[in-house]
Amino acid sequence: GGTESLAGVVGFGRAAELALAEMQAHATKLRDLRERFEQGIAGLPGVQIFAAEAERLPDTVQIGVAQFDGEALVMELDKHGFAVSSGSACHSGSGKPSHVLLAMGQNETVARSAVRISFGRENTREDVDKLLAALRRILEARQQHARAVAW
Repeated sequence: GGTESLAGVVGFGRAAELALAEMQAHATKLRDLRERFEQGIAGLPGVQIFAAEAERLPDTVQIGVAQFDGEALVMELDKHGFAVSSGSACHSGSGKPSHVLLAMGQNETVARSAVRISFGRENTREDVDKLLAALRRILEARQQHARAVAW
């Protein structure tokens, strides 16, 4: 009841010091992964980065893919071994388009296409390359399907 754990306080203080010391290097690594991903999708048709020019967290990118429902893209990427989300963590699974994207002037269709990708401490540049390759395969398969249906 009321006695503070001196060892716990000291341990927490040391953990905070270590986290602070590593924070900048960690943020730089995550920003590098995010930028690698963004450069890799630059030429993909119908793909846009939301708020690309805004100051953002170093580990997160939100994209939209024209004529592609975000939930469907999440499932396709999951089949390729990637865990991404179609919305913010606090609204995940709600089925509603992002109120933030709507407030930014995006229409409901574009807002529903949104997919959020977050990179973490264990991710590598190779992981980003694999994600880009999977995204390209998914988009190519969709284009082939659309051409086949058009016949």
